[in-house]
Amino acid sequence: TGLGLGLPENFPEVEAATILNVEETLITKGTRAFYGRGLFSDASLFDVFSFEVLTGNGPKSLENKDAILLTSSFAKQHFGSEDPIGQTLELDQQGLLTVVGIVKDPPKNSHLTIDFIASIEGLPFFQPNNWQNYSTYAYMLLKEGYKPQELEEKFIMLDQKYLQAKDAEEPITKSIFFL
Repeated sequence: TGLGLGLPENFPEVEAATILNVEETLITKGTRAFYGRGLFSDASLFDVFSFEVLTGNGPKSLENKDAILLTSSFAKQHFGSEDPIGQTLELDQQGLLTVVGIVKDPPKNSHLTIDFIASIEGLPFFQPNNWQNYSTYAYMLLKEGYKPQELEEKFIMLDQKYLQAKDAEEPITKSIFFL
């Protein structure tokens, strides 16, 4: 998590970066309970990914940890013809969230097959400066002309600096970064 949050500030090669976690979550709407696959991220998600907002709020909505965006198919499945904007859903790990927008479903060939998008800040395990949180992924856009391999080498040095300092009794010997 720490790496993802500091990418644009620490690396001139990085145009934009976001952190995210994708997981199944129990959702309650009134007396109905069902599971949904959620993408939990920070507000910079829309700087890296091109989720098309069909209605309501998009990019700034993730600054509010009580907001949720639904995919169009998930909204139709659970709200039918009723307008979901302003309605609430209760997520098992985050409590009551208000629907603030509808996004177009991601392509079926995406590994980010999701039902909703919510702020990562509401997840109980989220620690923004924790360099040893391996349940969160960092995604980035590189500026034109930069090579991923060169940035990978810098990540390894940065990883050693932060992780070795935090875990001096049992040093981390290897981390893997893929760009």
